[in-house]
Amino acid sequence: MENREHSHPPLTLAEKNLKNYYYQHPERHLQRPSRWDEVCDLAIRSFALDPDMPKLPLPLNNIIMTLDISTSQFIDEEMDVFMIRHARYLPAFWHKHDAIKIMYVMSGQCRNMFKNHEEVLQAGDLCIFPPDFAHAISTFHDDDLVMNILIRPGLFESLFMELVGEDTILGNFYQRIFHASTDIPYLLFHTGGDDRIATDILRAYEDCHSDARFRRQMVNAILHEVIITLVEKYESTLEIPALPVDDKATSLIYILRYMQSNFHHVTLKEMADQFEYSERQLQRIIYAATGMSFSQNVQQQKMNEAAQLLRSTDLPITKVGEQVGYASPNNFRKIFYNHYQLTPSEYRDGKSRRLVSFTSYSERR
Repeated sequence: MENREHSHPPLTLAEKNLKNYYYQHPERHLQRPSRWDEVCDLAIRSFALDPDMPKLPLPLNNIIMTLDISTSQFIDEEMDVFMIRHARYLPAFWHKHDAIKIMYVMSGQCRNMFKNHEEVLQAGDLCIFPPDFAHAISTFHDDDLVMNILIRPGLFESLFMELVGEDTILGNFYQRIFHASTDIPYLLFHTGGDDRIATDILRAYEDCHSDARFRRQMVNAILHEVIITLVEKYESTLEIPALPVDDKATSLIYILRYMQSNFHHVTLKEMADQFEYSERQLQRIIYAATGMSFSQNVQQQKMNEAAQLLRSTDLPITKVGEQVGYASPNNFRKIFYNHYQLTPSEYRDGKSRRLVSFTSYSERR
């Protein structure tokens, strides 16, 4: 598929005013992150000239460090998504959302600033932010075209987790980010200006601001396609800040996927050798990403699969233990009991009793 930068549209009236002000007042350093109360007058005047911007009761002249943006202010009741182009030359100010935010650079570049660091995003970069994470955006060139997408957390999580699986090592990693239970501030995918993603996002933007009868379903379906493309084609490019990973060309996602695919028998030493880390380094990386140690991750996956086999097959319990990686039946029973507070037999019998009870009730009706 052809890769290219999408041409940027001409500056809007609001952007022209912001650009003029920026060059007339270099002393204000508007490209650097500011408190909301320091730039709110200029920002609100520009918002008023933007036809896509909802008319919001934004605070003016209050002492506010970070603007807290509510989903209800932007996303219509009948929609799950709100999309808007980031105004070029808009002062960079600290803000956060209670929605999942996707930021996609259509052309040019964008400085994404956080409390302790900043990231310069290039055309084709797509950033996913968890709710309630403060950041500031700086776009101060005519060709800096950035799309902001706010998504209700429930919708985004259902679309994303459907692809990676909730009860997996990778699923646990993503869930921790989306629920802001980690220090990881965002996920950054490098798509290289994939024309398919850029075109899909533009289609979703047009549908979002249309009067189409089924615009909600249309926008959701297009964004689902975008997420599928990200996971299918660009998961290996995923950049994750704030993790103790060095400059080796090793993706954290490869580490987690390898552990997921080989949890029946993999050892920490084997993985450390495979990815050229010391065991201590690899343990730190895995814990930072998942909140669990290597052994805890492996054991949880074994227990998940054992429970699934007990629910869905008639395999003898010793065979279930062997299939998930336990040579000793006694060791398997002990670990299973510690995990579920039930023996494997009790777990299987309990499931069977519930099915029998439901069947009997249905037959009585």
